[in-house]
Amino acid sequence: MILGIGNDITEVARIQRLYEKNGITFLFTILSQDEIAMVEKRNGRGRAEFIAGRWAAKEALAKALGTGLGGNCSPSEITIRNNDSGAPEVYPVGRTAAFLAEKGVGKIWITISHEKEYAVATVLLEN
Repeated sequence: MILGIGNDITEVARIQRLYEKNGITFLFTILSQDEIAMVEKRNGRGRAEFIAGRWAAKEALAKALGTGLGGNCSPSEITIRNNDSGAPEVYPVGRTAAFLAEKGVGKIWITISHEKEYAVATVLLEN
């Protein structure tokens, strides 16, 4: 059964500006430790696209939960990794993982796309 669906679009240039202005502090706010390590392996526009895609994905997850980002859905408690085929997968920890379990979420479907100026993500929650 579908428990929720969320979608988000993020402007890559906006994320680039925030990153240039705030540096690693900005990353600690919106990414997990594992994702920060992934960012450090990228450069230039690829770095901004990666961050924007992850941000869009976390916003989409929060929308699917109906909570928004914050107390029960913390961006730093969500890691999105690509599997061997390149598809993104969600790995929550802490309060976020507990909240997902409390809501009965058994599977998180996610897709992330980038196109020039934007990153977009869609999340579907299933029990």
